[in-house]
Amino acid sequence: MNRYLENDYTFKVNEKNGSFEIKETIGRGASCVVYRADFIDENGNITEHILKEYNPKSIELFREETGELVLESEDDSEDFVLGLEHFVSGYQKQLDIRRISELKNATTNIQDIYCANGTKYIDMTCFNGLTYSKVKEKSLYDLLRRIKALTCVIANYHNAGFLHLDIKPENIYTIPETTEFLMLFDFDSVVEKSNIGSNSVLSYTMSWAAPEQITKNYSKICEATDLFAVGEILFYQIMGRHSSTRERRSFADYQFDCDSAIFENTNPRVYPLLKEIFHKTICTVADKRFQSADDLIKALDRVIALADPKAPFIRSSLPEPQSFFVGRKNEIEEIHTRLDNNRILFVSGVGGIGKSELVKQYAKKYKNEYDAVIFAPYVSDMNILIADDTAVPVYNFFKYPAEQPEEYVQRKWRKLKELCDEDTLIIVDNLDRDDDPDINKLLELGCKLLITTRVDFSDYSYEQLNIKTLADREEVNAIFNEYYKKPLDEKAKSFVREIIDIVDGHTMTVELLAKQMTAGRITPEKMLSKLKEGGIGDSGKEKVLTSKDGVRSALRAYEHIRALFDVSDLNENELYVLANLSLIPHTGVPTELFHDWCELDGYDDINELVHTGWVRCDKEKDFISLHPVIKEIAKRLPNLEMLCKKSMLNICEMPSLRYYELIDQNKLAGILRYSLYQIIKLNFCTNSSALYLHKVAKKIRGYGDLDIIELSCKRSLEIRIKHFGEKSLKVIESYLLLSQFYRDKGKLQESQNICKKLLDIGKELYEPNCRKYMKLVLEQAILNKFQGNFLEAEELFLQVNHFSEKTEERSLALSCLLNLGDMYSAMGKYKLAEKYLQKYLDSLAEQEEKNCLKVSTAHRVMSVCYRDMNELEKALNHITIAFDIAKTNLTENHRTMAKIYSVLGSIYLKNGDFKKAQNILEKSLKIRLEIYGEEHRDTAFAYFRLGELYEKTKQYNDALECYEYSETIRNNLFGVKHYQTVLSQNKIEDIYMLKVMLSARQQLLKKVSSEDHTKYISDFQFVSCPDQITGEIKVINKNGTFFVEYKKSENIKTFVAENNFCRQDDKICTTENDRCVLILESPHKAEYETIAGEKQALGPAQGSTGRNIESYFVDLLMTALNNKIIAVDIKDNESKTFDLVLMNAIQFQCSLEKKTTLYRDAMFHLCWQRGKTVDNFTTRLTNTVTDNSIIINCCTKGNFAKQLFKSKGVLKTKNIEGLQLGVLENYELCELVATAIKKALPHKTIFNCEHPYRWFVPEIKIE
Repeated sequence: MNRYLENDYTFKVNEKNGSFEIKETIGRGASCVVYRADFIDENGNITEHILKEYNPKSIELFREETGELVLESEDDSEDFVLGLEHFVSGYQKQLDIRRISELKNATTNIQDIYCANGTKYIDMTCFNGLTYSKVKEKSLYDLLRRIKALTCVIANYHNAGFLHLDIKPENIYTIPETTEFLMLFDFDSVVEKSNIGSNSVLSYTMSWAAPEQITKNYSKICEATDLFAVGEILFYQIMGRHSSTRERRSFADYQFDCDSAIFENTNPRVYPLLKEIFHKTICTVADKRFQSADDLIKALDRVIALADPKAPFIRSSLPEPQSFFVGRKNEIEEIHTRLDNNRILFVSGVGGIGKSELVKQYAKKYKNEYDAVIFAPYVSDMNILIADDTAVPVYNFFKYPAEQPEEYVQRKWRKLKELCDEDTLIIVDNLDRDDDPDINKLLELGCKLLITTRVDFSDYSYEQLNIKTLADREEVNAIFNEYYKKPLDEKAKSFVREIIDIVDGHTMTVELLAKQMTAGRITPEKMLSKLKEGGIGDSGKEKVLTSKDGVRSALRAYEHIRALFDVSDLNENELYVLANLSLIPHTGVPTELFHDWCELDGYDDINELVHTGWVRCDKEKDFISLHPVIKEIAKRLPNLEMLCKKSMLNICEMPSLRYYELIDQNKLAGILRYSLYQIIKLNFCTNSSALYLHKVAKKIRGYGDLDIIELSCKRSLEIRIKHFGEKSLKVIESYLLLSQFYRDKGKLQESQNICKKLLDIGKELYEPNCRKYMKLVLEQAILNKFQGNFLEAEELFLQVNHFSEKTEERSLALSCLLNLGDMYSAMGKYKLAEKYLQKYLDSLAEQEEKNCLKVSTAHRVMSVCYRDMNELEKALNHITIAFDIAKTNLTENHRTMAKIYSVLGSIYLKNGDFKKAQNILEKSLKIRLEIYGEEHRDTAFAYFRLGELYEKTKQYNDALECYEYSETIRNNLFGVKHYQTVLSQNKIEDIYMLKVMLSARQQLLKKVSSEDHTKYISDFQFVSCPDQITGEIKVINKNGTFFVEYKKSENIKTFVAENNFCRQDDKICTTENDRCVLILESPHKAEYETIAGEKQALGPAQGSTGRNIESYFVDLLMTALNNKIIAVDIKDNESKTFDLVLMNAIQFQCSLEKKTTLYRDAMFHLCWQRGKTVDNFTTRLTNTVTDNSIIINCCTKGNFAKQLFKSKGVLKTKNIEGLQLGVLENYELCELVATAIKKALPHKTIFNCEHPYRWFVPEIKIE
């Protein structure tokens, strides 16, 4: 039989007539079992009783069929008896406790104690109720009041000097009518506190006992021991389980199931107080618990007040944030930090940047740190927001039936102020106005406030966090990829990055564009093109779904953005500001400058737009701008072009960019450049817009980005042709600017086409000697100068100069003088250049223009003249003046500064100061690359100058690279025949040939026996001597007899350049004459001079060779023509002019400046056998000759055999193969050259002649 009595079991007791019938077991403890039983007396009357049977769990017992309890082992008999005695003493103790008035009602009434079934029973009065173990509390409020009632009972025990030590639900008897009354009915464990000692035998139930009871740490057993059990009962009722060891730590956290029935409609402030109770009741360390029941009662009273189901409290109302959220981790932590230190925080930023989602994510992460979190979207009025019980829910707070809305909202304000503290967080979303009359009521509530806004509240000294676009573009990419699911290759990814940059990473716009692309099946490349051409407004036609501020809508991407930035509430002045700022780049413009351009009446409108978030302002710099997305809205304002007219006209009238102190010239140029682009893109088409495009393009010519200048010139021209017709002054003005642009960029053919058109129009419209026509002639002259057509340019310049002197047209005169000086300098006519430049400076001085850029330009050109004349001190003085003036007026990276640096660097280069030269020339290149990029004539020139530096410093690979850069640019711009292209080509050939010479020298050194000669050859400096036009040969046919006239070039003096420096090969392609080419073998000593410490070439055929050519060539040619040795196609009584060109087959000294019998022929052969040498010669020749050219081979035969076999110790006497020259079948130099000419020009007749050194009439031999 079960050791516990079964239901309906009947038994008698010795001390009472009648019998007990067991109805149910209502509790089991460590030492006893409690039954509910009926007693039937001898008369059959039935009374209800509670019987507590001594039945210790710790002893093995079984029950016989008679109901008798029997020990399994006699060994336990002593323990059984001791326990029974303790059970009986508990009976007596309970009687004693009931005699204490404070405990009478809380202690069950005992009627008697009986013996039966081998054990004893205590008979207690039965009440209508249940043990607490069978009670399920309906609410937290009831639970807390029950726990308080229990604590009050325990407090009475403690006050009476007792400790209960076995408090558990089974020992608590509850009354259904109330939660504020209960009774304890097991007193076996109750002891007097004074009797607790090391020998005490204490009863407890393991699952409810405090740690000190289990470990028998008697010194720690105290009132807090009972309070542990109270706390554990509370924990069990809330959590549905016992607390764990981890949860009994003093710093433990507890995760409440706020959705459970017991917490329904519970004030969130309850949770931290419950945690505090748990920390101070079920803590393992007794000293950290409440030390008295009164302390626990006080804590319970605080929680009960909050848990009262009728008490108003603020309920959390937080919408679920988006499931997809990236980035902003730093901002979330920043919000948390700032709210720790400040009660109020405004989160500001442009609309659609992600402010709302950011604060939702913050609330999601940190909601457990607040009692309540409310997310309330602001619509239009603070009172409307507060009155909305959905937006701002207060539980148990309702509008009275007869209460007016105004009365209710004021009462709710008061209640909120009463309920709010810093453990409450209210988030107000989109508070985009600061003039709400009730905003101060919100700010004074006393809670934590997190407010998203576009308004700048920092002006009111409130803490504000400004939210910008996501710094990590990969996070923005992730947003795009979330809504555009198609796979992207690297090319597509690059397009996506550009799309993101165009909208400045604006998160909502990126999301909308991705959705638009998906809806419209638009590729990233196509979307990028749409954005560049038409902006967001043209991004797509399909509707896309999105949710903003809890509202779902289906619109086109742009319509979503237009709804986000609704301009309907802006006044006329504010719209005017937005319209004009739409032409300003995102980097901004100085506020004062913008104010002046727009002629604003004060700054109120700008300040208000900044304050309300429409306009961005860098307060440190005082620059204003629009966010790119707002700019898209502004660019679609009605009548945008007319709104911008006033500012455009004011900008047209502004002085040069250098006069503004508020902004760097380059930044101002960047602003104006951007405005040009916007005006073209927006298709402005009025006369004012054409004027703006024209004048602003002209103002920023020196500041780079040639593409937009070209587009502006073309668009201005297009508008003006439409309004005025092609033959009008305005159109001519636009054509002139476009021509100048093409000329600057190096598009000379395009410039020529315009000039021709202008001259044709000018002939129809103007008199030939009027100022307007002469202005067109001047443009053609300048273009001719750029093309290298100096003779035509000179004629036109002199024509304009004559007109300007006659009519006192000062502007034409100045332009003419400067260009003449520059052209003569380029032609090498330095005295003429000096003359015209000085006249230009004198004219400026008369007008008291001493410090203008025109003066700087003149000094720069003058410096070039003196540099090329090797008067370096004068050159340095002039360039210093030019630099000082320019530096005062311009920024460092203006194109004029680059030109000055180029000249200065070339002076240092000529003077041998290579370190300074390199620093200056690299700076010049850097500026030009920044302004023009690679494809510009000035960039090519900068590369060329650096090439010269590297060549001088024997960094041949770097020199070659720079020359090749310049050649590529010039070829693309001017064509292969242009003199600047040829100059670069020749320099490249020079470097290649120099490498050939150095290689040949190394081979020659192997054959040299003399140490002195070895050192000389090793140290020898190779310098190229370029080909040269020395003058003109005029051949006249008078009735079949030929006469020849020779006119020497003005810059040639006895075949020596006026400036003692030969660099005339770049002029070979600048005339249209046929050529008479005299070919020599290689330069010798007379062709070089040491100038300023540098070995420099004077030109081919100096000394006796040159004198003989000058003395005898006319007679030689005339004899050859009349004897039919040389044939030319000239009709009777007509003439033809030929340029006389001197050309060396090898442009470097093969003689090494020693007697020609020593090294010349050996070096010539060593070089010639290298194919590059022959190619170099034939390329120069074919580029020089024309169809009717005369070619005369005047190379010497040479003394090669003597050098090899009859030397006197200079060369080792070895055979030809020893010099690896066996491939050459003919040793005579003239034959080697003749063979190369015939191969390159197979259809040309070549005339062979003795070397000019041997010329004298009449013994000149011509074959």
